[in-house]
Amino acid sequence: FLCIFLISGFLLLDYYMEAKKQERMNEELARLKHGYDLEYFTIVEGIPIEPVESTVQGNLGSDDHKKEENSDVSQKEEAQYIPKLSEINPDYVFWLEIPDTSIDYPVVHKDNDYYLKRDFYGDKNKHGTIFLDVNCESDGTFLLLHGHNMKDGTMFGGLREFKKKDFRSKHTELLIGYEQKEVEFKIVAGVLVDLYDSNRFVFEKLPGSDQEAEDYFANLKKYAFWCEPFEWESGKRVVLLSTCDYETEEQRLVIFAIEE
Repeated sequence: FLCIFLISGFLLLDYYMEAKKQERMNEELARLKHGYDLEYFTIVEGIPIEPVESTVQGNLGSDDHKKEENSDVSQKEEAQYIPKLSEINPDYVFWLEIPDTSIDYPVVHKDNDYYLKRDFYGDKNKHGTIFLDVNCESDGTFLLLHGHNMKDGTMFGGLREFKKKDFRSKHTELLIGYEQKEVEFKIVAGVLVDLYDSNRFVFEKLPGSDQEAEDYFANLKKYAFWCEPFEWESGKRVVLLSTCDYETEEQRLVIFAIEE
């Protein structure tokens, strides 16, 4: 019993430490993306901050006050150099946000295995990173995103709240932020899929033509546990958020959003 207690305690402590590390990382990445408190932003844990060259050039003169003032400007410029997320991780493709929820994360694109248990910096972490399916393109029509359903509510753990009608009615907006623009989506449907069911909705088989898309959405409406009225027009982007759901051994919860 002592061994079981010690092992359980170690595993709980390890999970807690990873969760705290993930929380700090999420906060600093969100600060980079959204620009929170940039005036006081000087050190970011884990992020390679590089100083910018001073824009103060030429003869500064002999006035000590001017030298001090220019020095302060230079220091401020150095402190506020903020790298792009794509500079920190070349696999970064865009930012995912559902306002007023815990879902506010960077999305990466590599393969369907690497980021399952690695954080944004590539360090091992059970929380993983939200990633774009290997069969998708970051600027494609259909964007299938994968993330873990964490018990602490992080990553895609918050998606389970969409099973509640009251929550759905208050959270209908999804945002995809590229470096040069932000795209708004309306959250319209949710489906529970048992991967062992031979008659299931094959959500991961994304359509390649308009006709296939029409058939795809017809199946979505058939299998969805909730679906708002919507019309899809050719070229409009669609986001799928997929995570594990533990009602069965291999069940997935998938939330759908369509570009407005």
